[in-house]
Amino acid sequence: DRRAKNQITVNMKTVSLKLAIKLKEAGFPQKSEFYYIDDGYKYKYQLNVTGFAALSKEMRDRVVFAPTAEEILDELPDSIEKVGHFYNLVIVKIQGSIFGMGYETDFPDRDENKALIKLGTRTLAEAAGKMYLYLQKEGLLK
Repeated sequence: DRRAKNQITVNMKTVSLKLAIKLKEAGFPQKSEFYYIDDGYKYKYQLNVTGFAALSKEMRDRVVFAPTAEEILDELPDSIEKVGHFYNLVIVKIQGSIFGMGYETDFPDRDENKALIKLGTRTLAEAAGKMYLYLQKEGLLK
């Protein structure tokens, strides 16, 4: 059915419910066109901020926003400095279906790795969300 296909396409552009909850707990800004809402039985996926505005205050407290890759990338630094070295954000697509993301330096010292961190997932939004959590845990977000 066409609606189910559109739902799958939208889900690929946002983070999963599990990662959305972790991002919310980590203090990621709770604003997006997409969100999950706990209707008392399970979380349902919603898209559209107008629907959120129409929710009662009680229901708004049950919302977990599902940011897109673009929204998360806007929160990530272009580069970071650690121990006197600068690392630039790098995004790659691997084997056609895996997105890789990391921070790399063009000029590593002899004893230093080129990459500060690398990770890969099936969607760019998931990769960006996991990178946000990593940087926050390491105290590298400004």
